[in-house]
Amino acid sequence: MTAGSGGNGTPQHLVLEMFKGATGAKILHVPYKGGAPALAALLGTQNDVVFSLWPECLPHVKSGKLRALAVTSETRLAQMADIPTTAEAGFASVKVTGWQGVMVRAGTPKDIVARINAQVNSIMAAPDMKSRIVEQGFVPVAMGVGDTEKFVSADVEQWGKIIRDGNIKAE
Repeated sequence: MTAGSGGNGTPQHLVLEMFKGATGAKILHVPYKGGAPALAALLGTQNDVVFSLWPECLPHVKSGKLRALAVTSETRLAQMADIPTTAEAGFASVKVTGWQGVMVRAGTPKDIVARINAQVNSIMAAPDMKSRIVEQGFVPVAMGVGDTEKFVSADVEQWGKIIRDGNIKAE
C-alpha cells in the first residue's frame, strides 16, 4: 500500500507516520511537491491513500471523486457529519488538529499581544467571517493567549516525538 503526501515532513506525512505508529500498518510514503500533486496522484490511482488537509480535499469529497474514511478531529465535522472520527473508526490515538494562528515576535509587549488576540477573536466571532471560515473547510476556534501558548507547546511536543521516532528529515 502507498500513501502520497505533500512532501517529507509535511503535516500529511506526519499524520501518516502517526497512523503507522498507532496501527503497525505497512504503508510506503510517497512524497510529492505539495498537497495538490499528492491528491492528483490519488485521483489518478498512483497511490492508495492520502492523509490530507480537510480544506484541500473537501471539494473532491463533495464531488464524489474521493471517499473520506475518517477525520482526525475529536468530533465529526459539521460539513460532512456522516464521516466518522478516527477514534470512532478504532484509532483513538490518531488525533490531529490542523491549525492556523497569528504570531508576533518574541518579546512583543504583553498588552499588545492581548490587544491583537482580542481583535482576532472578535473578527473570528463575526457571523459572516465565521461562515466563510467554515465554508472553506476550517473549524473556527478562538483562544486566549495562555491557551494558545499551551496548545502550540503541546503540538510541538507531539510532532517532535513523531519526527524523532520516524527519523523524518524535511527536504
